[in-house]
Amino acid sequence: MAEAIIKRSYSLSDGELATFVSNFIGILNRDLDDLSAFGLNEDKINDLRAKGNDFELLPSDEYSAGMQAIATENKNNLLSLLKDTTYQLAWRVEAKWGINSSQYKMLGISGLYNQPEDTVLRLARNVSRCMEMFLSDLEDYGLTQDIINDYDVAINDVETAKNNQNDAMIQRDADTQNRIVAGNELYKIVTTYCEIGKRIYAKTNPAKYNDYIIYTNLSPGPINAPQNFKYAYDIWKFTWNSMDNATSYQLQSSEDNVNWIDAYDGPNNYYELNDQAAEHTYWRVRARNAGGFSDFSLTVHIINQIVLLLPSTFTYQAQYPRFVWSYVAGATRYEVMVRPSAGTDADYVRIYYGTEDNVTHVDSPGQYYAAIRCWNANGCSGLSVLAYNVINP
Repeated sequence: MAEAIIKRSYSLSDGELATFVSNFIGILNRDLDDLSAFGLNEDKINDLRAKGNDFELLPSDEYSAGMQAIATENKNNLLSLLKDTTYQLAWRVEAKWGINSSQYKMLGISGLYNQPEDTVLRLARNVSRCMEMFLSDLEDYGLTQDIINDYDVAINDVETAKNNQNDAMIQRDADTQNRIVAGNELYKIVTTYCEIGKRIYAKTNPAKYNDYIIYTNLSPGPINAPQNFKYAYDIWKFTWNSMDNATSYQLQSSEDNVNWIDAYDGPNNYYELNDQAAEHTYWRVRARNAGGFSDFSLTVHIINQIVLLLPSTFTYQAQYPRFVWSYVAGATRYEVMVRPSAGTDADYVRIYYGTEDNVTHVDSPGQYYAAIRCWNANGCSGLSVLAYNVINP
């Protein structure tokens, strides 16, 4: 049975609750003579202070999300290197027997750059087995046992990085639950003491009575849902219109538009991600004040990467000759252009515009520049420029 999700029992942000507790300690000490008749004492106040301090020291979601982003980036980098190395090994098979040979087909790496990471790992292990089988045949093409061993290490590194990413995701969820549990406990104690204070001062001291109201009346509800909620793909930032009577905002994300987790809880009408939002994620935001939460905003569905990255690799393979580049998530077309090194950018000539990850190109001997950029329905990326030489065979 799945573990039940613990829900927050308070509407303040974690920062607001921590600040209230810190200030509340002074109020309790000030009024201890009156409160002692209801069982409050220095030990209970000190216990509340300790719980408040422990609550403030818990990892914030910004920290946990940052650790998750670091783990994800490391995995992605290692995965990209593994794909590139796989193609380098495959070239030896292609050079020996040809791309249509049974040996090359055994590798099973067609469209490798577009495959999910689990499939890439499975195919990479298959390539490793094939390299062991072909080792003696490919010695003249530079294949050695050390290269195969290093390749196996690279596969294991990706597997480890994938596990580390998963651990970081689990840790982020655990940190969130720990904050909620600690916050709920802290809030329960505070509201109990607030009720005691209100009972004591309701008819005798209005000023002190107000000190025991955990929600102020400076921003009363009801409150409307935030408007103009949007995501800027180029700077990885969510923004929405400020609400005059809002004290804070709660931003949530979901992978299925059903199960939601908190991504941000604070006073700003914006939130910046540590990395680009994942493909096919849903986001929404709502406002909060003393009266509670507003309705949620319209949901933003991030379908793909609108701001395109450049390929992590772009190389010229003179032995074919051809250009080869790595897959870019969100790209629907790749454009490759070339010009003589003595020319200018105005001299670039397009030689390819399509969906493949390589293009054959023959030049006369000389020095050249090649440039590649990615396209999708939203526009194009910048240019990645490569210098290369063509010599007489």
